[in-house]
Amino acid sequence: MKGIHLSLKEKIFYPFGQIGISLLNQALVLGILFYYSPPKGEGTVFVPVALAGLAITIGRFLDAIIDPLIAYLSDKTQSRFGRRIPYIAIGAPLLVIVFFFLWLPPSKYFNVGHFTNFIYLAVFTTLFWILFSVFTIPYTSLLPEIATTTKERIDLSTFVAVAMVVGMFIGGLGYNFLVKKSFIVMAIVLGIIAFICFCPVVLTIRERVKVSSEYSQIKIIPALLTTLKNKPYLIYLYSRFSFEFGWNLLAAGMSFMVVVIMGMAKENAGIIIIIPMVSALLSFPVINIISKKFGKKAIFNLTMLSISILLSSIFFIGKIELPISLKFQAYILMILMGPPFAGFLVLPNAIIADIIDYDEKLTGLRREGVYYGVQAFVIKVGVSLATFVAGLIMGYFGKNVGHDLGIRLLGPTAAFFIFIALIVFQFYPLEEKRETTAEPR
Repeated sequence: MKGIHLSLKEKIFYPFGQIGISLLNQALVLGILFYYSPPKGEGTVFVPVALAGLAITIGRFLDAIIDPLIAYLSDKTQSRFGRRIPYIAIGAPLLVIVFFFLWLPPSKYFNVGHFTNFIYLAVFTTLFWILFSVFTIPYTSLLPEIATTTKERIDLSTFVAVAMVVGMFIGGLGYNFLVKKSFIVMAIVLGIIAFICFCPVVLTIRERVKVSSEYSQIKIIPALLTTLKNKPYLIYLYSRFSFEFGWNLLAAGMSFMVVVIMGMAKENAGIIIIIPMVSALLSFPVINIISKKFGKKAIFNLTMLSISILLSSIFFIGKIELPISLKFQAYILMILMGPPFAGFLVLPNAIIADIIDYDEKLTGLRREGVYYGVQAFVIKVGVSLATFVAGLIMGYFGKNVGHDLGIRLLGPTAAFFIFIALIVFQFYPLEEKRETTAEPR
């Protein structure tokens, strides 16, 4: 709505939602597979690792299918509280409650076996990710509505990027310290922190946009089909899928790497994740400057190449005799991971914005929601498949001390798929110098 600008209150409190989202996601990615199927000597196996990976995959995949529907319903909703806020207000408390129940497998309290735990994990991961989308899709859709000028959007996007790293930092640090008590304590404390972060969004953000009669006539299927005819977008999606699949192979096995390969306590997985977060925060200004000088495509290529090389080295940790401990080898690797990780956080949103501008030239329409919705679907399918494949690799090749090939293979396997993403992205046709008139080759 013209004339209503982004207030200081909104600029401060809107990013709090991202902190809550990031810390819950970080804790779940770090701990859920490890918790349900730990290495020998690290706790009770509630579900064999391959089945645990499958259960998590089911949840992610079902959520990915539902994402476009959630986005569509959010766009169409009419209420006195707006289109987005009702979903955020309902999703926030339910998401926190389900997060807590994820860490209460039935066999802890009842005489049941692995299959019951498998069903429980599949059901509650599905509920978690659906509620995650009920919150996040309307939440992210608010940004272009409340920030209406270029300056406002850049400012707010910067705060959200910082909030994402802060949330990952809190999630990783909280995981590190709280699992020393128990996973249940970790779930309670981080759940409460997340809910506190969600509240300011509901209480302070006021929507500007109402559903127009013209928009209400647009159907979801034709919009999706038109989007998938955009050549630059398809190339970007193929590349992004391969990148997300590779990156999340590593994430799924991080706790196993920390305990089995590096010989550290399981709670140190949080510390290992925090290190690249800090390094990434320090790298944001550099990524911003060099992206403007050399172009987004060139720096994103460098990001993918750097991550691919670094992940390949995980296989050799402890295999080559070095004058530093395994712990410091891991710390050095994570510090080096920070700058390309910063590129990964910053550049995709800028690239997809160029694609949306190109689509507007072709169709005369601004269709951000559809583009971000399809991207969310692709990312979640990649994440879910990565978790499943990580479980298969570790289950077949080994995930225990003295039999750790499955864990070691995650590094080079992840590197391979990120390198494939790099190759695919070479066909991306929108050149930096031709942003306003770019045509596919």
